Amino acid sequence: MSAAVLISRYSSFSKNTGLNFILPAMVVDKPQNKPMVLYFDTEQGKFDSHNVIKRIETMVGGLGDFKAFRLRRYTPQERCELIEYAFEQYGDVCCLAVIDGIADLATAINDEDEATRVSSILLRLTADYQCHIVTVLHQNKNDNFATGHLGSMVMKKAELIVSVTRCREDKDSSIVESDYSRGIDFDSFMMTINWDGIPEMGEGIQFTKKEKKTFNGKEEENPF
Repeated sequence: MSAAVLISRYSSFSKNTGLNFILPAMVVDKPQNKPMVLYFDTEQGKFDSHNVIKRIETMVGGLGDFKAFRLRRYTPQERCELIEYAFEQYGDVCCLAVIDGIADLATAINDEDEATRVSSILLRLTADYQCHIVTVLHQNKNDNFATGHLGSMVMKKAELIVSVTRCREDKDSSIVESDYSRGIDFDSFMMTINWDGIPEMGEGIQFTKKEKKTFNGKEEENPF
């Protein structure tokens, strides 16, 4: 089954911790008939993008069927076209695509037409190529919702919403929590980055769990 997944975050530290955990895992553990993992970086510079790729290579011992695209220099429309072109080339063998900075695919995150256009691209790609797409969006600090019309639209279409936030008790660690899931949920856990820049499961630190995200003032099992 295809799915669109959202990771929302407060800081680049938390976002990078989450992606450093997901990407290497998928590069190693992937279906034989769809071995390709695509990574689209819309916001980081050459140095930071290089570090992401090198970290994956260090963790899994090679990149294999992993392809990264740095899209920072392009316009929102050009980024969308390049992502769609990459799917035309590799979509049939792609199991997972990560779009780091989906807000950069829209000319304005509070434009309803732009939100519909970008979310429609995600829905079409997951349906046409039967792959998973992980998107990264900022979170409002006051209400834990992803920002703008684009954030709201993607959240409503997502199969799984995951938040990655910096741990108050340990600033070198991040808490990963499932805010919504249409399927099987998972327990919250903590990750940290070791001295070699490699993500590890955090241990021995107690952290405060936040309330589940809601859309109407109370917790719901599945609002969709």
